[in-house]
Amino acid sequence: ARSENKSLLRGQVPISKFFYEKERMSLALVLFFIMFFTQLSNAQTNYYSKAAATDFNNVNSWGTAADGSGASPASVSNADNFFVANSAALSLSANASVRQLTLASGSLTLETNTLTVSTATGNNSTLSINGGTLNVNSGTLIVNGNMALLAGGFNQSGGDIIVDPNSGVAGTSVASGTVTLNFSVAPGVVSG
Repeated sequence: ARSENKSLLRGQVPISKFFYEKERMSLALVLFFIMFFTQLSNAQTNYYSKAAATDFNNVNSWGTAADGSGASPASVSNADNFFVANSAALSLSANASVRQLTLASGSLTLETNTLTVSTATGNNSTLSINGGTLNVNSGTLIVNGNMALLAGGFNQSGGDIIVDPNSGVAGTSVASGTVTLNFSVAPGVVSG
């Protein structure tokens, strides 16, 4: 190996060492991008309704702290998870889309617009009613994933509810064995 180094001019690197360093650098870059984009894809934020909030679509109705205080979202979108909490009585004033929706306390009423619960790329979202009340008087509720009524209330007097757990790809659909529509407690009034 020493004679090989003598034939090199000052500042030159043996070819084998050059390719080894290049492979290490390529591997490091690949790992960096995998970690970066994994974090980016999991960067959804949880937003909680304020107690006095009435408009689901108004960004000022939401905050990052469990009491609804904290930073508001830039928009109500399917990039983030939303929790109807703090006994807020919200109405959907325009079409909206969210990644996950949990009704923990308070209520959400749909009158004429469409609410979509979905990720941007799949059918593996969840609408969970766990202490709050969902009222569908008209309009459309689309859940690309599954819907669970665990505690609280559910009332439908009109409108449409569409629950679709299958995107056509196993990795972006509701997991096999997951109940698509789960009523653990008796719903309120279903008519229409």
